[in-house]
Amino acid sequence: MKSINRNTTIQWNVDTQFDFMDTNGSLYVEGSEDIKPILKKLTEFAKENQIRVINTMDWHYEDSEELSDNPDFASTFPNHCMVDTIGSEFISETNPDDSYIIDWSINMGFDYLPNNRNITIRKDKFDVFEGNPNTNRITDLLKKSGIDTVIVYGVTSQICVNFAIMGLVERGFKVIVIENGIKGLPNIESPKPFWLDKGVELINFEDLSLQ
Repeated sequence: MKSINRNTTIQWNVDTQFDFMDTNGSLYVEGSEDIKPILKKLTEFAKENQIRVINTMDWHYEDSEELSDNPDFASTFPNHCMVDTIGSEFISETNPDDSYIIDWSINMGFDYLPNNRNITIRKDKFDVFEGNPNTNRITDLLKKSGIDTVIVYGVTSQICVNFAIMGLVERGFKVIVIENGIKGLPNIESPKPFWLDKGVELINFEDLSLQ
């Protein structure tokens, strides 16, 4: 059992959007529907315990760098999570209520954190720290507010989840990954051994408790 301090912990929901998580999505991650029950429990856990959630989401325009008509499925992909489409929306299991949205195209110059329990960071690259210039400021303010632990879940393990984890570790956070709340791409090496080398902790949702 992993006991966390609710006052110094946030959750980090990575890209749990229709285009990735639904079988009808334009870039469906095979088997991602299997983690939906855990994602729902994580959303409810945060709400019931008043834990802040940072929700990251792909938010692409036609000229986004990672989009291509001839994708290699490594650095480029077909159109997905396009601005103001159903595909860009969060699935019902993780859809954040009353979320403060931070767009990637505007440097918002934060001096304080929004009061909203949910914050949604739109991004235009795999790495949320590169895909939105405001992310660094948000994590700086989280640290100043006393946050030291981040619980990460979402899709996909080898790409956007990995970038989020590495970025958080580099910025001095203790990272806990909900292992039964992530899904990776098939036939691509898992980054989990690398995470463990970096001090990341992997647990199942059922082993999460509050102090």
